[in-house]
Amino acid sequence: MKTLRFVLRLNGGSCVAFGLLFMLAPARVASFLAEQASSAPPVVIAVLGAGLLINGVALFLTARADSPRRSALWLFSIGDLLWVIATLVLIASGIWIERTWGIIASLLVALFVGSVGLLQWRALDRPSAGNDASRSKIS
Repeated sequence: MKTLRFVLRLNGGSCVAFGLLFMLAPARVASFLAEQASSAPPVVIAVLGAGLLINGVALFLTARADSPRRSALWLFSIGDLLWVIATLVLIASGIWIERTWGIIASLLVALFVGSVGLLQWRALDRPSAGNDASRSKIS
């Protein structure tokens, strides 16, 4: 349980940090990732930042629970998987992420996000992972 709480806090801290960065400097983030002409609109980056901030707070609240709900762990894991997929699609298509350092940074973040998502997912197999653990197992 300590490991799961640590992973949830680590994921939450990452979400809060990137959420604040995206909200406070959306144009800089966009230009770091791509040339000005093909970069993401700063408003998209800022909205994504707000979503990350909310997700980070939810992760911290979940980490404080005596027994995190399986449904919350499932939701966070799926969200992390979607982040990784979206990152890879954007890089592969050359949309919004095209600069070398932007690609490297995005891949490193995706690796981290995928790792914490996998650890959260694996916690679903443990009966102590949530107070609704007696319900159907995810295989």
